[in-house]
Amino acid sequence: MTEDQRYALAWRDHERRRPTFIFGIALLFVYLIVFNVIWPLPRSELMTNVFFAGAWIWAAVIAVLAIRLGTFRCPRCGKFFALSRHFHAYKRKSAASCIHCQLPAGAGPDGTVAT
Repeated sequence: MTEDQRYALAWRDHERRRPTFIFGIALLFVYLIVFNVIWPLPRSELMTNVFFAGAWIWAAVIAVLAIRLGTFRCPRCGKFFALSRHFHAYKRKSAASCIHCQLPAGAGPDGTVAT
């Protein structure tokens, strides 16, 4: 695998992580609609337990997706693209480039972004 292919594969993975996370957030609204509108059964202790079990499962899925989104590694330096131990790194407004080596998102090995 060439460097260009390795970078392209890494950026494709990066581009898939954010929509997956947003889809996971949207599932909460779907869950609430399904539970309260489509399935309007009398509220019993069993229904309450089912609701909260589903909410805990959703929270666990979101936690996994958030960790997966935040732990994307930069293809150039191999460090986390948007995570750092230092607080000053989080003052940036977006993760348009690597915190550590400033490689722009979507860039190839030479650092230029293909349009």
